[in-house]
This record gives sequence, C-alpha cells and structure tokens, in this order.
Amino acid sequence: MAEGKNKDIEPIDHRCCFILTTNHKPIWLEAGDRRFYIIHLDHEGYAAGGAAYDDFVKLVAEVKDAYASDKGIAELYRALLRRPQAENFNPYSLNVNELATEVMREISALAPDVVEEMLGEFLEEHKIRFVPVRYANKLLSYFAHRNPNAAKYSFDRLGWKKKKFAWGGQGSAHAFYHPDAHPERGMLQTVHYKQSIEAHLNEVLAPALEEIGFGIKYEYLDRDMKKPVDDVPF
Repeated sequence: MAEGKNKDIEPIDHRCCFILTTNHKPIWLEAGDRRFYIIHLDHEGYAAGGAAYDDFVKLVAEVKDAYASDKGIAELYRALLRRPQAENFNPYSLNVNELATEVMREISALAPDVVEEMLGEFLEEHKIRFVPVRYANKLLSYFAHRNPNAAKYSFDRLGWKKKKFAWGGQGSAHAFYHPDAHPERGMLQTVHYKQSIEAHLNEVLAPALEEIGFGIKYEYLDRDMKKPVDDVPF
C-alpha cells in the first residue's frame, strides 16, 4: 500500500532490492532481522592509502567507467538475470539460523538492548516478581533515561505481563509481573513459595529500589503508619 500526500491510499506493484555499504558494523539491526543479508569484505586498499592502494584506485575507476552508461547498466542487469540462484535461495524469507554469516552472528550477539539486559539481570538478582507501574519507570531510569512509555515495552520484551491488581487493602492499580508469579487475590504463587503482594513489595522490591536510590513511599504493612508528605514516587 502507498499513501501520497493529499492522495488516497492505493495498492502498488513494488519490487526493489538495495545493496548498502558501510565502514561500520551495523549493530543497530535487531537480532534475526530477515531483511538484511550481511557479508564482510576486507581489503588493503583505502582512499587515503593502504598496501593495495594502487589496485584499489584502479578497480574503482574501472567500475565507474563500466557502469557510467546505460549500456553498461543493461549488461550488468542481463548478467544478473542469467546468474543461477543457490538451491537455498528464497526471495521471500531469509533463513537466518541456517544462512547467517559470521558477521551476522556477531551482530545477533550484540543486538539485544543493553538497558533491558541490565534490567532483567537486576530483577533476577533481587528475585523481583512484581513491580507496580508507578515504580517501573523509576527502576528503568536507573539504567537509562527513556520515554515514560518505554517501561511497558521493556518489561514486555523480558516476558513480563501487565494487569490490574488490588493488594494491601488499597484500590487496584496496574503492575508488571513475572509469568511465574501467578498473582491472584493479593498473593504471588510461584512453584517455590506463596507471598502476599504487599509483603513482596516491602521485603523484596523496596530494598532493591533503596539500593539504587529510589525509596518506596506507598507500600506499608502497617496501614496506620503516617505516610510522608512527599509520597509521590516520581
């Protein structure tokens, strides 16, 4: 589908293929991205010098001369049409697991969001299984300052769920939870233990947030305790 400015959306027959070159490893790509097949070509010729400088300059000049005319482009086009494709070639999908090059595997290892990796490690290290939404951005911002909506995407990519719960005799509120926690009726129910949500927030989440400089102001086991006047978490 294509949509031009001040024009209605219309279907178009669109086929294209791009060859992109870069001097830098494209680590901005997502792991397993099937839109790009990446190969690494190294050489000893550079515009500013190198062991194969003369050969490199000569090659570049020959390529420019060969394809400076429409005739040269047409010859290249016909040569590509005659070229037999490999048996595992699929124009609609790239089997990344089978056909990935070494540089593609390197990019795949670098691709995960570092901030989300640190967040996941922090949650696992402190055995945190339940995080109210009102604290999620505080937790994420410890690792990087991001858009307020970023937390929902980060927790989702970590496999966490989001739902509305009530706990501690208070009204319901949205929270992220680990899928193994099975929160229900104010309780977390893992395969290893059962714990009230309120206790988990005070005994697990609160010390973890205190460790990184963010104190919890809302959750109290003793509901008669006077809350501080600065009880807004952010």
